[in-house]
Amino acid sequence: MQSSPLVIPHPPAPAARATELAPGRADDPGEQPLPWSVVVYIDLVLFDAAALWKAVSRQVLSDYRVETPDRLPDALVLALSTGDLQQISTALTDAVSARTGTRVTAELMRLRIHSHLIRALDGMTLHPSARTFLHRALSSGAKVAFLSSMPRSWVRRLCEVMVLPRPHLLLTGDEVCRGRPDPYGYLLAVHQLGIPARYGVAVDSGADGIKAAMAAGYKVIALVPKDMTGGSGRLRLVGDLAEIDLGAVRSALLRTWQQELAEKSAEESRGLSPAGPPRRSASGRERPVPPRASRTGRGSSRASDSRPG
Repeated sequence: MQSSPLVIPHPPAPAARATELAPGRADDPGEQPLPWSVVVYIDLVLFDAAALWKAVSRQVLSDYRVETPDRLPDALVLALSTGDLQQISTALTDAVSARTGTRVTAELMRLRIHSHLIRALDGMTLHPSARTFLHRALSSGAKVAFLSSMPRSWVRRLCEVMVLPRPHLLLTGDEVCRGRPDPYGYLLAVHQLGIPARYGVAVDSGADGIKAAMAAGYKVIALVPKDMTGGSGRLRLVGDLAEIDLGAVRSALLRTWQQELAEKSAEESRGLSPAGPPRRSASGRERPVPPRASRTGRGSSRASDSRPG
């Protein structure tokens, strides 16, 4: 059974920068606040998941006296590139069996991996500006979600050890059954947050992350080496999280939102909006909605011309 998502209030955060709007602020007195979201793939944006997995894999192999002086087995390297716990666990089990003849159950291997992941937290460091960026995101008025391929218990422990602000939504490897470049995780965030992807921005890294977020409909800010910054359209490349101007992001999303509201209002004024709920007479009885008048002044519809089969 799929576990329910973690939805928890976030603690007070530092004041927003001058270019960023305070939470819930409407741009006109009569407006509702813009519903928007920031979805962060924490495995690569907050810390180096690839280096973490490589260190943990070497420790697990060492527990079974499997020596890896130069490089890890090719199958394990391929599994590590996915960041998928199940694939990594299977590859480690196969490596131990091939080198030592020892058969290790999948459950025992996962427990050993989790143990080493917890120990790795002691010497773990975050990417520069990571904690500050998360506080800025949570103070911007956006709904913030964390995505991760790691086990939920480990991510929660990470947030405690690193004193990270709590997101509105946490989706981990326990809920996200298909890894990137499949957009499943981002689509699940859309569903759980209740905010369309076109009103959100995904912060990710790497080709798989960019593909997944864009396939789900998000605008994407990708963390890349500093000599690769740039981008256009729905994709922007940054070398540091401090370069992300959430005020500018929100302004762009606000323009999209206001344009859609204006188009919807124009359609309603022209009588082009889809039929609403049944109209009610003064007595409270429902009355059918009459068909829209054609240019000749007579009501018409394809349904009225149809014949029973």
